[in-house]
Amino acid sequence: MNKKALSGELIPYDGPGSKGLGSFYLKDESFWLTQSQMSNLFDTDVSTIGRHIKNIYDTRELTKKPTQFKTTIEQEERGRTVRRTATLYNLDVIISVGYRVNSKRGTQFRQWATKVLRDRLEASGKTALHDASVASVVKQIGAIALARELESDEVRGLLQVITDYSLALDILDDYDHQRLLPMVSGFSAVEPITYDEAMEIVEAMKTKFPESTVFGLEKDSSLNSSLSSIFQTFGGKDLYSTFYDKAANLLYFLSKNHSFVDGNKRIAAAIFVSFLHKNRMLHDSNGGKRIADATLVALTLMASESSPSERATVLNVIITLLQSSDER
Repeated sequence: MNKKALSGELIPYDGPGSKGLGSFYLKDESFWLTQSQMSNLFDTDVSTIGRHIKNIYDTRELTKKPTQFKTTIEQEERGRTVRRTATLYNLDVIISVGYRVNSKRGTQFRQWATKVLRDRLEASGKTALHDASVASVVKQIGAIALARELESDEVRGLLQVITDYSLALDILDDYDHQRLLPMVSGFSAVEPITYDEAMEIVEAMKTKFPESTVFGLEKDSSLNSSLSSIFQTFGGKDLYSTFYDKAANLLYFLSKNHSFVDGNKRIAAAIFVSFLHKNRMLHDSNGGKRIADATLVALTLMASESSPSERATVLNVIITLLQSSDER
């Protein structure tokens, strides 16, 4: 791992249980903590923190490259200042660890951190999609995801679906992924999610959300339209010529069309990750997820709640995030 300079802003932590916790680094629109700082924050030992971080990386919940870096920091030891190499972890790791070892404090820290991030986003004046370039939206999308209160049933349900990939992907077990040809652009290389497969996914999801008697109840025929629209042709050519175009428009159509009485965003996310999985595009070349869980929550919400005039920006954000995984 390359060593990076620890440039950034030191933000004094003044959230719950802040006594003696000091300041945390805000850099690249994320907070960065060492294992020792996480140990103090979540009131547990460093070895427990390290064990959970190892598990997070081993299970590919997060990948190392974008979520940690080594740097040299100065600290006081026995009355003298010493310089030591330390590994810092970003907000995605911090929150994942917090929910495992001290969920109450993890929630409190997330609320404090996202308030700081949200305040800075608002101060920058970039509060609407149409006011920002695609590049700046991509850079801020993780912060936008975290700024949405994860206690809400809507977002918690979305995150549950996205995290538990097996719920949707088990439906496709009879598909021989190992024999697929390498992905290339164009209609013939992209495998669709059929209407029957989509409805199997919806039926499987109903067991996860039994509290709603109308979850997955179709309102009209727009689901079939969303699934087939991305394969439309004109003059013998695909309207959506690449896999990325098809994937981005699929998520947009599924999120926007509101085909069901209840569960539209959760179903959209599940079918979208199934489409990525079926085409061997769910993970990047390093085995990590192309789009992190919190980011996919944000994309689904953004697609659903954006105005029609913002469609091009929403699609460009999704495509940029999918393609950026190939460049990492």
